[in-house]
Amino acid sequence: MRKFISYDDIDAASKLFLDPIIFSTIILKQKKENILSFKNNYRRVFDELIGYSLDALRDNDVVYTVIKHVGQEWSIRILTYGNYIVAMAYEKGQELVVGREAFDIATRNIYISNPVVRIRSTRISMDSLPDQLKEHVLRCIELKKQVKPPECWVGKILYGLKIEKVVGSRGGFMYVLLGQDLFSKKYAIKIPKENIWEHSRKSVGKKLRDILRGVLNALEVSSIERDLLKTLLLKRKLPEELANELVIYRKYILRPRAIMMFNDLFNEEEYIEMPPAIIEGYADKGDLSTRIKKRIFDFRELLFISIRISGALALSHLLGIIHMDIKPHNILLETDNRELYGYRPLLTDFVGVPKVLNKEFPEVKNITIEYADPISLITGKADYSYDIYSLGITFFYAATGIKPRTRILINSIALKMLYGDSKIYEEFLASNPDMAPLARNLENLLTKLSSKTKEDRNRIGLKLKEVLEPQEKPSLELLRNLPSELSSIIIKSIDIVPSRRYRDGLELWISLREAIKSLGFIELFPKPG
Repeated sequence: MRKFISYDDIDAASKLFLDPIIFSTIILKQKKENILSFKNNYRRVFDELIGYSLDALRDNDVVYTVIKHVGQEWSIRILTYGNYIVAMAYEKGQELVVGREAFDIATRNIYISNPVVRIRSTRISMDSLPDQLKEHVLRCIELKKQVKPPECWVGKILYGLKIEKVVGSRGGFMYVLLGQDLFSKKYAIKIPKENIWEHSRKSVGKKLRDILRGVLNALEVSSIERDLLKTLLLKRKLPEELANELVIYRKYILRPRAIMMFNDLFNEEEYIEMPPAIIEGYADKGDLSTRIKKRIFDFRELLFISIRISGALALSHLLGIIHMDIKPHNILLETDNRELYGYRPLLTDFVGVPKVLNKEFPEVKNITIEYADPISLITGKADYSYDIYSLGITFFYAATGIKPRTRILINSIALKMLYGDSKIYEEFLASNPDMAPLARNLENLLTKLSSKTKEDRNRIGLKLKEVLEPQEKPSLELLRNLPSELSSIIIKSIDIVPSRRYRDGLELWISLREAIKSLGFIELFPKPG
């Protein structure tokens, strides 16, 4: 029942609703088809009624409903438009209560007691309504238009969760809301934004399919079984006993709890009332990006995070899944007092590229310029080293608080020259005028690359390395405060030449594992459970 909203002038509309002439018109104009009629408990009845009322919007119909207590003690008459209760009357014996008072009785007293009732609902065309009552329905339409996503969901119940606030709505493709269930457990509810739908009537398009594939990829990685891990490790000629360690890292993938999507097509009303949604656990400590902005990590805590996220990535790569958008914003932090630092890092927001089969690697998509692999951006293809590079830059940023300007520059040039997007390049040079000479050198280099050279990822990397290496020495010096076991791993991960990086997440995880053992910090390894 809490899904329904009381129309703000429900008292006046209810009085009109019960006017003998207007009420008679409503009874006579009921459509004879598509009638909702059954017996069940009160809450179930209202769940069905709101779905029926939302369906009626497709034909611009209002719904007239009579709900009767099975013992004939009382009855309720309701006029709804979508999720708005426009008018309501409650009758018990000689007692008649209308408007907001009737709404309160229906949503509090009766809703709590949840008796068995019988419902009968019929549709009425908007054009058939008497003009005075129609004005109130039209007012409901105007009210709906005034509140837009994502604010329209705050305070409402979506899929059994009370929406408390908007967590994020700028940028990206999703609105992120904070919801709470009846047991006070909190969840993140992600709703695709209107701009990723196809056509004027919202339909599932390529972008949304990619998002859903990413969610399913995360679910597959977080659910991988020990026996499958053993098989995959043996194919790599690695000890199957490693599966006993790797299986622990499933808990460092943010696992989706539910995917809610009832239709392929949504009108505006349905999108507001029953939006497609991805429900995940809520990371109460924010993300790694926010944490780094407060202070950079000491090397022990950086190792703590690195071994966990690289282990999660190892599982993903073993399954042939490339994340394609690793960055601090996509590593969430959730309170967990069983962990050494009191929180658990979680890898989230897989892009949703198809699995790698027979070394057929996917096209680059949805890049974040600071963390995208330059070579993949130039060639248009990404392999597992794309994720290694992105994670390496993330580690570099966590250790130093700095994002390498040279790498941002080369990516902005690639976007300009190969993809026709010069905005980021122009903004970067406006903020970093000292980089203009290097920018010209890099542009000349990319212009001279033959089509054959562009197909050779490592040759491109070697040519870029000749130009970039002298410029990058000062920034790499920032890692000197780290133990060499860790700094060498970061430097190898962000090498501009793909073949010089770690092959995939599994190799990176093994290297970090050995580094932690060498440093004597075995307490940093995650524990089962």
